[in-house]
Amino acid sequence: MTQSETRKHVANRRIRRGFTLIEVLMVVAIIAVLVGLLIVALNKVRGTGERASTEKLMQSIDAGLSQFNADHGFFPPLLDDTIGTGGGGELQPYPVDRSDDVDYYSVLTLAPYLMGVGDLNGDGDVDQYDDGLEGAGFRDPGPDRAWGYAYRGTNGNGRAAYWTSKEKLVNQQRQIPGKTYGPYVQVSGDRQVAIGKNRAGVPFDRDVRPLFVINDFWGGSIRYYRNWPKVLPQGERLEDHVPVWFGSLAADQVESFRMQARSVEYVLMSEGPDTKAKNNDIDAAENRDNIVRAQS
Repeated sequence: MTQSETRKHVANRRIRRGFTLIEVLMVVAIIAVLVGLLIVALNKVRGTGERASTEKLMQSIDAGLSQFNADHGFFPPLLDDTIGTGGGGELQPYPVDRSDDVDYYSVLTLAPYLMGVGDLNGDGDVDQYDDGLEGAGFRDPGPDRAWGYAYRGTNGNGRAAYWTSKEKLVNQQRQIPGKTYGPYVQVSGDRQVAIGKNRAGVPFDRDVRPLFVINDFWGGSIRYYRNWPKVLPQGERLEDHVPVWFGSLAADQVESFRMQARSVEYVLMSEGPDTKAKNNDIDAAENRDNIVRAQS
């Protein structure tokens, strides 16, 4: 074989060693499929982790509510989150006989009553007249169960006067003495406690002091249900009054949960990964990922 023929033969061998366009495309397609499967697997793992973390948070809230009741003799009342930003963002326990007006739930209750978070009287300052204590924890909510809210007065000074009457001279300083309660719940980060919104979605940091919520690990606010009717009129279902609990339950579990819900004091609910819930429709797609926890 001549030198020229040898060079030609080597060149042909090098050409045959390269990949064809089809082979390259097949490799790219396989890599794309593997990446896609990896992303799906990672999302599933992350979703499972977020669900487990939310369930653990709700378990912690459940334990905190039980301890709150043991310390104070009552469970926290529903707070009205229908008030507009023009009407003030003060704490407003909703009357039991009108709790149907707020669908038997609130997202604003848990943060102040379990953690002592927020400027509850809407006076522009986070001070001792909000819950009787600066920083974490709080003083006894008092006979009105709302840190003197019933004593706020028409001029807005009633709450301050209520707490001023409790001040004593301690170490040459005027302080409000007494036991510090809470916080009953520990959260994993700032993301779990956020400024709340009213039912129209308007945050309470516009023109009023913020009221806070405890969020799940998807950014949705944990709902706190109370005061639904224990005895229902003939022909009415529990889900007609407190509808959104059942989205995460199998069909054969619904009736047993209805029976349980008639005997418990409260129910906690996360709206799940889609951060949505639809009232009065237990079969709605928005309710299928809800996470529900009844009083333990």
